[in-house]
Amino acid sequence: MCSSHYICPLIICCVFLCALCFLVATVLLSFAALELEGDLVETGVFTGGTAAMMMRVLMTYDECDRKLYAFDSFDGLPTPSESDRRGGGNAGKRGSYNASLNTFINNLHVLGGWDDKRIVISKGWFKDTCAVSPVSKISFLRLDGDLYSSTWDAIDALYDRVVPGGFIYVDDYASFNGCKRAIDEFRLKRKITAPMHIIPENLPRYNDRYEAVWWQKPV
Repeated sequence: MCSSHYICPLIICCVFLCALCFLVATVLLSFAALELEGDLVETGVFTGGTAAMMMRVLMTYDECDRKLYAFDSFDGLPTPSESDRRGGGNAGKRGSYNASLNTFINNLHVLGGWDDKRIVISKGWFKDTCAVSPVSKISFLRLDGDLYSSTWDAIDALYDRVVPGGFIYVDDYASFNGCKRAIDEFRLKRKITAPMHIIPENLPRYNDRYEAVWWQKPV
């Protein structure tokens, strides 16, 4: 098995002990994923900020030719459903977070995160792209679909490809109604009991405000 020399438990402890924002948490979990077999995946790459950081981790530290699989409609969010409108959080809006494919690629170049041998881009709705993706093993699955359908379609198609010990990160769990509902329903359906850990907001002071969560798939 191809793995890195990084100490995965130490990196995970950093996520717990430090009041980390979602950007730093994404980098640390990308590092931790290098201890495992499998590629990195982000569903909902938008303008490429977090994708660039994940790519930089691969380009700088990975010696196993892992790839980043990047998914996005590049046409913004789909139409929200009733599952998105129920609740006190964000319901989303059709077309929000719309960035073109060219914008995404250009930003990765600017941020030093472009390597055409290490990135696989899938353009389209997740219901059409995730299930047919060639990625077979995933060490880090980063979900940023906001809405119920985008979150459900991604995790339903890709969760079984996450390797034991792999990481699942949900960016908008506590801010978008549909995202939270999709994750809660999926975990219930699949009897997933692994604890979810919050990523606190408003650095440097730790507080109760958060949006993102992550958990580790049992070994």
